[in-house]
Amino acid sequence: MNAPLTSRTFNSPFIHPTMPTLLDVSQQIAASSLKQTRKRDCLSALRRVSELLHEPLSSLPADPEVLRARLEKASPTFTHLSPKTWANLRSNLLTALEVAGLNQVLRTAKIPLTPEWQALAQNLPDRRFREGLSRFKRFCSGNNIAPRQVDTEVLLTFADALRTSTFARNTDTIVRDTATLWKRLVHLRPDLDLNDVTVASRRQAPTRVDLGALPTSFVEDLEAYLAWALGQDLFDPNTRTRPLAPKTVQLRRQQIQSAVTALVQSGTPAGSLLSLGDLVTVDAVRSILRGRYEHVGRSANAYNDGIGKTLVSVAREWVKVDQQGLVVIKQICAKLPAVRPEMTEKNTALLRHFDDPEALPRLFNLPLDLWQSLQGVSRSERSLARAQAAVSIAILLYSPLRVANLAALEIGATLILPTHRDGQATIEIPAHKTKNRAPYKVVLPTPVTAMIRAFEEAFLRPLGSQLIFDNGKGQPKREVTVSWLIERTIRRHMGFKMTQHQFRHLAAKIILDEEPGAYPLLSQLLGHSNLKTAVRFYAGLDTKRAARHHAMLLERTIARHRAATASPVKLRRQAPTGGGHKNRGSAR
Repeated sequence: MNAPLTSRTFNSPFIHPTMPTLLDVSQQIAASSLKQTRKRDCLSALRRVSELLHEPLSSLPADPEVLRARLEKASPTFTHLSPKTWANLRSNLLTALEVAGLNQVLRTAKIPLTPEWQALAQNLPDRRFREGLSRFKRFCSGNNIAPRQVDTEVLLTFADALRTSTFARNTDTIVRDTATLWKRLVHLRPDLDLNDVTVASRRQAPTRVDLGALPTSFVEDLEAYLAWALGQDLFDPNTRTRPLAPKTVQLRRQQIQSAVTALVQSGTPAGSLLSLGDLVTVDAVRSILRGRYEHVGRSANAYNDGIGKTLVSVAREWVKVDQQGLVVIKQICAKLPAVRPEMTEKNTALLRHFDDPEALPRLFNLPLDLWQSLQGVSRSERSLARAQAAVSIAILLYSPLRVANLAALEIGATLILPTHRDGQATIEIPAHKTKNRAPYKVVLPTPVTAMIRAFEEAFLRPLGSQLIFDNGKGQPKREVTVSWLIERTIRRHMGFKMTQHQFRHLAAKIILDEEPGAYPLLSQLLGHSNLKTAVRFYAGLDTKRAARHHAMLLERTIARHRAATASPVKLRRQAPTGGGHKNRGSAR
């Protein structure tokens, strides 16, 4: 059994008690015996960091953890540095900290493996294990920790060292991945006699009441209601006239769970909820909405508005509350502040990035840049994901699909490639697979078609798959995985967060910037069943454009007025030639 260990018993650096600054590091580098070229690179990196963070060296602590967090916010995209220059900058800065000796740096790549770890490395199942555990193997080797001595405390200290002594990005992810691989190795190779480890879940502790903990009668009533709403039995005479979509039913379940949580938090015992009827009494609805209103800071909230509508629907359609009670419930729900149908501040902030005239061209060129970076790269899960990111962003720029339709794209089914190589692909989604139950069809330009065809030939054909988002094993990637892939790629290359769904808002901005009032065109592209949806949602964008247009008209009007009222230029009279003087005199 290992002796009690703390981070300070390991050969890894932690915060210096007097916290030197980068100015101290600069002075140490200048006085060091480094070669001139190395010294120049380190000093240049320090100056560049000062410029990027807009602070003097004397104000920046020589602490890898602090600097890592600050530098992660200074995206290379907005500093006009190439990824290679950015990597060199981080490397030279780390070298400067290491050479100065004011704060130690952990460089696992330089640590040789001990014989025990070399033996373990030979027993690792595949490349994923070898690469995923590489940093951890060398960390343990540098601290004389044998594989059989690894436990949760060792893992936590490794995490501490990563955060405080390196510029490694996403340290929490590295630690979780390391723990996951180690746990798999423990179960795959019990003969190695390795200790299992535990790591805190990345998920937050649940805050809503577990529906499974409620009385059985309530759960059964809830499941019966959801099945009825879904219209599972078409021949049931009591089935819902218009069945709800599966995702809507899933949202209803979440809303009811939130309502139960609010009611229980108000003091109602969970055990007293025997059916959905107990959720839609006048007193229960009042308690639920009061709690939800306080929960969001006493402001308008779309989710709370949805809970209110769901409670009314359950009361009217399922519980069949009497008319007088239903009127009172509706009156209570009407007290919630109205939610205006407009873009959220998050979406508005995203579109501000595209007020920069260089932002849209960078995003437009991103798919091709990603694709070109794959040339000469062997096929792997990583290269497959990068290729999928390139193809998906290229598609979304021309056809801002909802994630369910995007993730399900399949060549030959919903994505049709032309017979001729210089033709245009089409996306054809049948009505039963769209949100508004209307067929959706769009044509993709030739360059995007060519990329999709090349992707199919290089990645899908060897897999024997036609799924654009194949997970490498013949199965489609989950919608959440596709969304995360797109969001991560854009954040890394553009420097800001943009989700797959926000391509729809970008499309609205592009169309309305060029053609103010072109709501029918926008509504068709986005697949809205009602023109009013686009008008209500994007009216704020047109207000901004109207103000700009008004300013232009005002300036044009003032310019015309000034031109019309300006004094005419007086021309000097020229003296006539010849007998001009005589004539002037005779004119008297």
